[in-house]
Amino acid sequence: MNDLRRWLLYGVIMLLLISLSACRSGKTEFETEVDWVDFIMLDQTMYTHLPHRGIIADPSQVATETPIGFTTFEISGNVHHAGYQPKDGDAAFLPAGTALYGLNNQSEPAVIAVEDPAEVNGFKLYAAEHSAFQPNAEELDLSKVIRIDIYQRNPSPKRLRELTGAEMKGFIRLLEKGQADSMDQPDSSAVLTYYDVIFYGIKPYAFSRALADDGRDFIFYGKNVRKVSADIRKFVE
Repeated sequence: MNDLRRWLLYGVIMLLLISLSACRSGKTEFETEVDWVDFIMLDQTMYTHLPHRGIIADPSQVATETPIGFTTFEISGNVHHAGYQPKDGDAAFLPAGTALYGLNNQSEPAVIAVEDPAEVNGFKLYAAEHSAFQPNAEELDLSKVIRIDIYQRNPSPKRLRELTGAEMKGFIRLLEKGQADSMDQPDSSAVLTYYDVIFYGIKPYAFSRALADDGRDFIFYGKNVRKVSADIRKFVE
């Protein structure tokens, strides 16, 4: 056997060994770990989760009697190609068979609710791409808030206070007097305690914002990051 044939044979053997190793590991060189967005694909429309932003204001608004669909495939852990094209029934982090619900309020057709006991009021909300249902910091108008709930975040949501009337207005005044500074951050050496502040208005969804306590200062994450007076502590104790 001449040198050329010997090297060709050697190359073929090496390729076979590489392919065999890839098959045993369950991944090929083209596969990678993908950081998926939390989404659902239904009726050729992608719905994405609104973490710590849009909260269902009243669980009875979810039409649980008749699901609008079910997930059929969980992508995370099963798909390792960033170029994967989602199909109807796919969900990034929901197991196959998860029921998908609409809202009784027909003015919000571009919203999917999924039962989740780890969420405030028991449901995660997913909004269709480019829909008007995109609760954001700019939309939160404190002058139109009618109730505020304060939740302990960990290990699971637990309501600590419900604020209305004068008590609610006092809480809002402390937020508004906070020093807006995008560079303000809690003390990095402290053990942080996080609270979810839920603002209810007249819409079918409420707004959720984070309040952090580093033992010295409070930081409110609204449209701007604000350092808030320690006087706000009385509302979370």
